[in-house]
Amino acid sequence: MLAFPSNVIRTKEYKKMAKICTNGFSNFLWRLGEPKLTIFESLRLSPENLVAFRVVAFVCCCIGWTMMIIIDGSNHFIFLTYWGVYFDVTLFGLLLFHHSKSSSTQSSTEQTLQPYRHQQLWKFTILVYECAVSFGIMIGVVYWTAIFPRINLTNSEYAIGVVAHGVLPIILIFEFSCNFIPFYKHHYWMALSVGGVYMAWNCIWSLTQYPVYGSATTWRDRLTFFFVFGSFLVGSSAYLTLAKLSQIKENRIREFRTPQEKSGEMGSYDLTPHGDIHQIA
Repeated sequence: MLAFPSNVIRTKEYKKMAKICTNGFSNFLWRLGEPKLTIFESLRLSPENLVAFRVVAFVCCCIGWTMMIIIDGSNHFIFLTYWGVYFDVTLFGLLLFHHSKSSSTQSSTEQTLQPYRHQQLWKFTILVYECAVSFGIMIGVVYWTAIFPRINLTNSEYAIGVVAHGVLPIILIFEFSCNFIPFYKHHYWMALSVGGVYMAWNCIWSLTQYPVYGSATTWRDRLTFFFVFGSFLVGSSAYLTLAKLSQIKENRIREFRTPQEKSGEMGSYDLTPHGDIHQIA
């Protein structure tokens, strides 16, 4: 059930969006029917400060990305850390793109429909967001507990480690704590698939070139099994915990609504699978 002003539901674009939102499997997979779950609002920041934070976050991610290109060259693709940085750059780049398509001068109808304008790109943004935050936390925990104590680093490598495993995870956690972007528990298998692809790549490289993470990933002894299994547990725990916290945030979102929305003055409407809309008495 959606709550939209009557002037919005009469538009052709709304009916087109309604068909997308109520399409069987897609509706289960994305559940984009709640208009308050958007990138344009925050529990902690004003819209202007939210955009400013994401600009700073994007710059920090680009700095980390530039540092790893300069220092590690082409070999950075073998490290999951750098996969995470690419997720981060992509995430904040997409968020800023969506912000650029929104304007405070838009009419109320335009602002209501804006989150649904770029449906496929918005879905992709959600997937990148889920992977970026969960992988960022997992990578940080595994790096500082299992990898950092076992390796010798140059000053430049240490600087990359601080940015990639310290600064960026903090940015991602803050982003998660204040935004309204949905984090779906049933998308866990997608993040797991990304992790599986990386592990396959890590295995191939470690067996044909050299172990990516030294003795921890030789893929020839028990230590590799414990390392991979431990990383899996940390990553899974991070993802499922974030999904649970996202549910708690949804309760906060209801509190964030205006009194008019809560009282139903905007009107409540059901969407049929054919995109038809009828008002609930």
